[in-house]
Amino acid sequence: MWLFENRGNMERSDTPLFTYLWKIKNFNFCSARVTLTSPEFVVEGLNNTRWALYLRPRDTSEEEAEVTYYLHRMDNAGPETLTLDYRLSLVDVKGSSLKHAMFRSYSFKRNGRDGCAAHVLRDEVVVEKKSSYLADDTLMIRCEMWRVGQEETRVGHCVAHSHIGVERVSVTWAIENFSELQVLQRTPVPIRWASRENPLFSMNLYKSDDRLFLHVLFKGGRIFEMCIFKLYLLDTSLKRREWNQYEISLTPKVQQEYNMCLCSLKKILDKKSTFLDKDTLNMECELSIAGGVTSKEIESTVYGPCPQGMTCVIM
Repeated sequence: MWLFENRGNMERSDTPLFTYLWKIKNFNFCSARVTLTSPEFVVEGLNNTRWALYLRPRDTSEEEAEVTYYLHRMDNAGPETLTLDYRLSLVDVKGSSLKHAMFRSYSFKRNGRDGCAAHVLRDEVVVEKKSSYLADDTLMIRCEMWRVGQEETRVGHCVAHSHIGVERVSVTWAIENFSELQVLQRTPVPIRWASRENPLFSMNLYKSDDRLFLHVLFKGGRIFEMCIFKLYLLDTSLKRREWNQYEISLTPKVQQEYNMCLCSLKKILDKKSTFLDKDTLNMECELSIAGGVTSKEIESTVYGPCPQGMTCVIM
């Protein structure tokens, strides 16, 4: 078995037996605690065996967080051992490889054998080259498979997706008599959800020392995995001026609370004419809450010559 990344000396340029493209939509909302599994697929040329791709979106086993992904043989059917060459690639919307790893003569045994993992630094994907990797917040992984010692006669192509469900809510509120707000005095933040009668959490504003905080209590009554808060100070014309962002990983059905710093009080008081209209401070909170994979399915399968662009373009 050989592994290499972005090198051509052991690449294969012939047509793969099977090509599988997996699209993960709303990738930034994948929980750090989970391993995602693609829709399973059956490869005719590999004795109709069943396979899947696995993805760890925040693998912290190394010094820097990585995105880790690998091929997995799912079932106990077929030969005891299947020996493959296979290539795992992260691709852009045109199908061009951004990062790839090639594995040669790897033996997959029955009873659920994992292949070797491919890796990429998470910051490269979500920060440094986000526009390439995450168009429309969709990560795309392509797996190309060859059976060692067998010439390909009937090739297959498959496109599948997994969708991370995200609900978004925005609320704007005014804190009157801001200068009279006492230390640790909590002011409720009104929040409403069109999708449910009872809110998932409560929010209260308070000041401590020389800073302004938002206290959030997650009630833990529903399974959801993470939440992103974007908090804004608004000026007197209700335009956004200052903001902070917090990303929180949640434990399903467990009550949790967090204190989020909005800004220093000095910043507000030094710019009263900007932020305070008749001693009223206006704020806005945008939040996105994710409940894990809400759907995953095979979109299309073709055997024979692949229609141009099928494995390259988001459809």
